[in-house]
Amino acid sequence: MTRSDPHPPSPAADDPHRALAEHMVSRAGGSEALPDNRIDILLDSTENFPAWLAALADAEECIDIEMYLFARNDFGRQV
Repeated sequence: MTRSDPHPPSPAADDPHRALAEHMVSRAGGSEALPDNRIDILLDSTENFPAWLAALADAEECIDIEMYLFARNDFGRQV
């Protein structure tokens, strides 16, 4: 009987986009990419801020935010 590898090859090995996504998730959150999750790459504050506010409004249980600072502007007060 052979023992199975506890870390089988990732499907990312055949898909460079998936490999990049798994790398980004691991760097950003220290976790692995899971099926049925989605990653949106947001380029700057004109994309980030509305997406963050929408995510905060949609939260059902808890919100964890890690930021260096919040400015005393409309966005900072909304968050």
